[in-house]
Amino acid sequence: MSFDFYLKSAFRSIKNKKRQSTLYISGIFISLTLLVSLRLWSATAEELAATDFLESQDFEMKVTSYLPEELPEISSWLEMDPLVESTYKLYNNLACFNAENKPGTYVWSPEDQQEDPSDPISITALGLFPQKALQRIKNQFFIRGSFDIGLNECLISEYEAAELERIFHTPIVPGMNLTLSVARNSPERSEIYLHQLELLHFPNVTIKGIYRTWPMISMLQKTYSSSFLKDSVIFLSENLDETSILEMEVNGIEPNIFVKMNTEKMKEEGINQILNKLIDLANRLKIAFQSSQYILLDSPIEDLLQSYTLSQYAITFLVPVIVFSLLLTFYTINIIIESRKEQILTLKDRGAQNSQIIIMLLVEFLLLTLLGIVFAIAFSFILAPIIPSLASGTFSKTVFVKFLINIKFPFSLTFYSILGAFFLPTIFVIFKLESIFTMQLEERIVKKSQQFQKKVFIGILSALTLIFTSLLIFNTIQLSRELEDVFTFSLTQAQKSMRGFLLVLTLLFLVTIIITLIVEKLLGKTKGIMKRLFKHNYFIISNNLKSSKHRFSKLLGIFILLSSLNVFSLNIYYSLNKNDQLIANYNNGSDLRIQTSYTDISYENNLSAIEGVNETMGVLSAEGKLIYNSATVYGIDPLVYARIGRWEYQTIKQKEITAMFLKLNETANGAIVSDFVARRLN
Repeated sequence: MSFDFYLKSAFRSIKNKKRQSTLYISGIFISLTLLVSLRLWSATAEELAATDFLESQDFEMKVTSYLPEELPEISSWLEMDPLVESTYKLYNNLACFNAENKPGTYVWSPEDQQEDPSDPISITALGLFPQKALQRIKNQFFIRGSFDIGLNECLISEYEAAELERIFHTPIVPGMNLTLSVARNSPERSEIYLHQLELLHFPNVTIKGIYRTWPMISMLQKTYSSSFLKDSVIFLSENLDETSILEMEVNGIEPNIFVKMNTEKMKEEGINQILNKLIDLANRLKIAFQSSQYILLDSPIEDLLQSYTLSQYAITFLVPVIVFSLLLTFYTINIIIESRKEQILTLKDRGAQNSQIIIMLLVEFLLLTLLGIVFAIAFSFILAPIIPSLASGTFSKTVFVKFLINIKFPFSLTFYSILGAFFLPTIFVIFKLESIFTMQLEERIVKKSQQFQKKVFIGILSALTLIFTSLLIFNTIQLSRELEDVFTFSLTQAQKSMRGFLLVLTLLFLVTIIITLIVEKLLGKTKGIMKRLFKHNYFIISNNLKSSKHRFSKLLGIFILLSSLNVFSLNIYYSLNKNDQLIANYNNGSDLRIQTSYTDISYENNLSAIEGVNETMGVLSAEGKLIYNSATVYGIDPLVYARIGRWEYQTIKQKEITAMFLKLNETANGAIVSDFVARRLN
């Protein structure tokens, strides 16, 4: 028979058996749509999230060095690395307003005790940034006016603007011109005269904008304290010539090198490799330049990974639904073939060969499978963008279009899914038809064939059970080692947990079949029990249980499998919700959380041993998290600090300060907090 004959026969059968064909296509459609659309959504969402995160983040790394002369080489080395998009040199020092007419001997420090309090100088922090860096930090500021500045233009903070209003007795608004004086020297505490600042005056500097910062986790705000940004001015480093920059560096004002990574290179190997690539770059930098010191913006990346960890294995928890769809597919095949048993036997009686009948039915099922695959993939492209489009509760056309344009198709998963969709029904069809063909053989041959098939089946079942049990044990041991003293999952650990979940489900399926066979065997040997329970009808019931034709093994197997999957999935869902709640409680359960490592305190003892040193006190500092804001925590000896410490607030009397520290010393878990922290806690 020609292939054309098989094709026409398949189309004719599909046309005549629309209901059965629809059921079969539905099974393929549901299982593939769930697999492909969720993976499509997950992959594309991660791609977009990684892109948005990397593009919106100001910088990922900050580099300094205790050998300043190596900074140009470090900058060049970073620029040459393919992972790096660009580097930025940011300087910080002091700047002044109203200093242009003051003599060099003018006493400016302390600021609130200046030589001329009626016409004081305004001292503020200076951010000397290159113009290309401003676009990277723009989203961290609320600006009144314009954030885009050029030569001889500046930005000032709201706090500095208020101070200038008190000095000049006039409102400070964007567009005003003032003389800005940039300090080329960073003075010591004893240097109180104006000439020691080595000021460089810039007349008629236009104030383009007045800003305040938006608190967020960024490299800029991790480098410069909130007090620095609160009272500051931003001026372009391009305003200073090379000589002035060199003078600043000679005076010890070294730049911080901020590094912006290449977005495409960073996300090339997936979202879970972003942090690893950043750490790898830092390690390579440390090998190349031993003097280099770096800070990585790792916490936002870790938060991003944590947020999208679930999407990596969320598809796993739809396994029960996918299994139901596959069962629907196989039972539809079984129904179709059983309904055509007489037609198959008639064809065989008329001389058709087994292979011809198998090919004829296979072509039909493969055509139906192909239709199901095409519909599933097409619908997945619509369903995947709909998921994020409805995230806000209403449909967002913008999100839908953006998602559709940037869609990332899971080729490998789709390929293996299609392969399975063709392979599994093919095996089932051949197996089912072979069982029909053997019905015409002699009883002895049929029995022998069935026994052989049963032995092969039990052998395969036993081998698979051993293999998957070994894999599960190995995966569990490996994962348990990685999770020791770990309270949050990484993406890699989540993927290994996903594999463990699938292994458990597979073993559950195999154990279900084994239990079904055992129960089936036991039911056939319950003659004595049936005789006591059903005195007159036990013979009929016992024979029915012994007969493979009348056993409920298929129904029992499906019932056990579906019940197990549902119970297991509900337990997993409950565990995930409970774990999410525990993480939320951990994140918000404390007002202040500090992460520290071992600290070397030998310096304090070494300094105490120096002749002429009367008393020393080590100060420990750590970066903590105050709900969603960063805070610096200082650890001191209250009694020592009360004697030798310097308290800047003149409104507090020394007696009150001493009493405060004595009380702190008597309190086991006490702390002295700043106004900012107090406001946040209230």
